[in-house]
Amino acid sequence: MAADATAHGAAERIAGGEPCSVYRCPCGCVHVHIGAVTLRLAAATFRDVALVIGEAALALAAGPAAAVRH
Repeated sequence: MAADATAHGAAERIAGGEPCSVYRCPCGCVHVHIGAVTLRLAAATFRDVALVIGEAALALAAGPAAAVRH
């Protein structure tokens, strides 16, 4: 393990199920599992991301937006 790497122990599931679950790691990270993808985030970053996703969920629930080309 690299000198700056943090060891991760047994994480506690704090939310979710399939296809998404969230775990709290003893190292302080929050692990978000979505299918085959895992995001390992600092707790403060996780809170920021969760707020943005919550905001997006509310916008989607409000109805269709104007068409945007991606």
